[in-house]
Amino acid sequence: MHKDTYSQFWISVKYEYDGKPQKIIPLTTQHFALLLKKLLQYIETGKKFSHYELHKLYEKIINETKRVNSFSEWTRKIDQLLECWMEERI
Repeated sequence: MHKDTYSQFWISVKYEYDGKPQKIIPLTTQHFALLLKKLLQYIETGKKFSHYELHKLYEKIINETKRVNSFSEWTRKIDQLLECWMEERI
């Protein structure tokens, strides 16, 4: 994802857009592929996967957005949170 796109998302999330706070999580194609890979592992092992699991990740990322001070820090935090979330579901 281009830095300008991340930057624009960051501004919309951190400082609102059109007077309303935004809840945007910019997932790259690599992020999306990791999520699909994890879902496939669940299917292959017969484990159940609930949309609540994705919602927990979403909420973690949204909550961390309030704590970071720059879009580059935000992108690193998203990477870290996704990685931790994936490890928790092994």
